Amino acid sequence: MAEAKESTKTADKLEELVKYRAFKDGGKYKDDITVIVNGKIWRIQRGVDVEIPRYVLNVILEGEQQDLAATNYAEAKQNAYNQSSNKFE
Repeated sequence: MAEAKESTKTADKLEELVKYRAFKDGGKYKDDITVIVNGKIWRIQRGVDVEIPRYVLNVILEGEQQDLAATNYAEAKQNAYNQSSNKFE
């Protein structure tokens, strides 16, 4: 019974609306953000305060973390390649 209550609390918290403003610039970060969760679609306008469910914000934040991890990985591989190619000069 306690597990069911805890699960309900967690689900309620994820459904809770939270304020969010996506970064906007004139370049890479100018287009709206589209988030799809279980077939439901949200289009989030950049540079505007919006209210979205917490679980949608979680998806956005996880995506940002993945982008950062991919960028760091690519930079590390590029640096390793550059160092190894300098050995032959």
